Amino acid sequence: MKFFCIKFKVALQYFYLGMCLVLCAGNTAFVAAQWSDTPVDIEPAVSELPPSLKKTAVKGGESTPKPQNDTLFSRYFVDQRNAEGFHICANFSLNGVDSILGEIERLERDLKNFLALPRRNELIEIFLFESEASYLNFLKNEFPTAPCDRRALFIKQKGMSGIVIMQLTKEIDDDIRHEMTHALLHACYSDIPLWLDEGLAEYFELSPEKRANEKPYIKKAMNNFIFVKTAPSIKRLENIQEIFAFGIKEYQESWAWVHFLIHRSSKTHQLLAGYLATVGSGKSVDSFEKYLSRTVPDYKSQYVDHFKNWKDFQISVSKENIIR
Repeated sequence: MKFFCIKFKVALQYFYLGMCLVLCAGNTAFVAAQWSDTPVDIEPAVSELPPSLKKTAVKGGESTPKPQNDTLFSRYFVDQRNAEGFHICANFSLNGVDSILGEIERLERDLKNFLALPRRNELIEIFLFESEASYLNFLKNEFPTAPCDRRALFIKQKGMSGIVIMQLTKEIDDDIRHEMTHALLHACYSDIPLWLDEGLAEYFELSPEKRANEKPYIKKAMNNFIFVKTAPSIKRLENIQEIFAFGIKEYQESWAWVHFLIHRSSKTHQLLAGYLATVGSGKSVDSFEKYLSRTVPDYKSQYVDHFKNWKDFQISVSKENIIR
């Protein structure tokens, strides 16, 4: 079954421990050219960031607090590991999980480099379950209102660090990148528009060399101009406030706008990073549609052209697309 990222918000008086959930998942790439496994070392788009955030946009790595959730759920786990900014718990031996840690560390570097993420002081906790049965049992007992038809979830409890909950499957690498995109974004920013949160997660869930060209949505976006000949409405996406209103169409369109913004030009790429930093800091800001139209008045026609000519463009793309 196709896996889509979820951001699930519940504010219920009777909810377990008064928790407020945000359940998510995601993907992204940066240049349209072929990628190596090593992220490009680039300068963040600090020129587009608010002055108060410029000092924190370049370097990461502040000390993080101790785990907050592992003691609540310790009876489920037999092993744990600490990494810089992460705490991993599992109901199986974590010997040989270096590949998972490698994916997480590379993803965080990608997000810092490509989106100019600021420093984060928040620890991210990762709960791994060896089987579907143990994963579902944990959700049933601890988060009974959470959807149980997904392989992985990101849960953000009010006033506590975020938790990524996953079961081991053959899609573990994509799942961890998707969910950790949500976790890293929410560890850095107080507020992220739903469409952008999901679009970024969808974009970054693939490995770097696949992000630009191998997402199944790419064919849909490239064929869209043939049938519709116009860009999907950003305003419509911005008006969707609940994840339950997000279907396949909304995930596809959110991903497509992120792809356009990252790959179209350095201007659109910097605009994306600047908007994310501004709205994520809680500052009042116009809708993204207005924000984009001021800088790129013909963004709709550029969107159509972007996907119409993507095959030709990806061959000739250069380092001009990298934020400097």
